[in-house]
Amino acid sequence: SYISFAGPLQGVSPLCSGESNGTIQIPVSGGTPSYTYYVNNVDYPNIASIQLPAGGYNVYVEDGNGCTTEELPVTIPPVDPVVANLVPGSKTNVTCPEGRDGSFAIKIAGGNGTYFYDLAGPVTRTNASAPDSLVVSNLPVGSYDITIRDQNDCEAQTLNIVVEGPAPLSI
Repeated sequence: SYISFAGPLQGVSPLCSGESNGTIQIPVSGGTPSYTYYVNNVDYPNIASIQLPAGGYNVYVEDGNGCTTEELPVTIPPVDPVVANLVPGSKTNVTCPEGRDGSFAIKIAGGNGTYFYDLAGPVTRTNASAPDSLVVSNLPVGSYDITIRDQNDCEAQTLNIVVEGPAPLSI
């Protein structure tokens, strides 16, 4: 039987924005094994070896007898980068010396699925769940580094936020 595509080609996004681990699902039927997959005229001996960045590609397959499928276009869709920003005006400084009422809010977008965060500073949190509008509260005075990532471990730029407070009382 002749070689053909057994269904539509489908591009699968890379795990993180800018990475080159996107794949293409290429269903093939007929022909004589073994198959060689061509993506933009570059040959791949097996489908698992195709690791590409987001973008448009032309694909065809050649069987063991040198017969080929038609060449078809396919797109590997991009992934939006994980972006985290301090919400303007959301930082609240500590009101009393030794207080723990500082806070700030972070708006998160992009990436894939659920978000998590790590907080480093006078208060630390590791692998904490983060909604797309995150409020970090009950903080004492100090400098905090917050790193947001998505379920694929794609990270946003680390933010540094300084929670300030009043000068200690002196008698």
